[in-house]
Amino acid sequence: MSDPSATGAASGLGQRLRQARLERGLSTSDLAARLHMRPEQIDVLEAGLTERWPERAFAIAQVRRLATAVGLDAESVVADVRPILDQLQTPSAAATAVMRASAGRSIATPSPRSRVFRSTPPPRRQGTPPSRPQAIPRLTWVLLPLLLLGVGAVAVASLQSHRRPSPATAAAVRPAAPRRAPATAPVLEVSSGEPAWLTVRAVGADTVIFDGTFQGRRTFPLGPRGLELRSGRPDLVLVRQGDRPARPLGPIDRITWVAFRPAGAP
Repeated sequence: MSDPSATGAASGLGQRLRQARLERGLSTSDLAARLHMRPEQIDVLEAGLTERWPERAFAIAQVRRLATAVGLDAESVVADVRPILDQLQTPSAAATAVMRASAGRSIATPSPRSRVFRSTPPPRRQGTPPSRPQAIPRLTWVLLPLLLLGVGAVAVASLQSHRRPSPATAAAVRPAAPRRAPATAPVLEVSSGEPAWLTVRAVGADTVIFDGTFQGRRTFPLGPRGLELRSGRPDLVLVRQGDRPARPLGPIDRITWVAFRPAGAP
């Protein structure tokens, strides 16, 4: 059931569009042919039949084009139609349940703990004399020559190892293989030289990324499944994907969703 306040506001908005059209001496069929629209699309807007209005982006695009064609301030008319569309849209029960669950969820953060480790020497008993180095055993003079021979052998082996590099050293000297640059994520480049109503959403998730008047140039990440675009003036919006040349989103009389998917997407 439509909101009575929204229905009344939509009826007043439709009367403004109809009065401006009649003042210019245009019939519904003449205006529809000029704007590449169907006459019944203009009829439902002028009659304020909100239950037969299209989706939000499509309705705003149609109202903007009608207001411009009959000489009204398009931005002022669009500003009046936005509150009407807001009253017609209500959140679903599933979305309300998710928002309530998110609002009641709290995250407990544990308090940090710090430990201090100290190292202290063991206490020395009173009356205990300090330890003294043991006396050199008498057999040292027998072992000393053997020790000197071992030190000499180690010194000779060290000199020979310095003359020729080890396999590990030779591998370290070799130049490292050049690293490949990471592959860039695929994007969709969208541009328009004139203001055009545009809606961009993710394929499958119905996540709206952009919704409003678009002009200039912008890139949108395609994501794993791709993007869908729809515009009130598809002939003005140019789209370029990868190395392909830019092309219009569609003809002026074809206002529909157009999908763009990355390579390998399902």
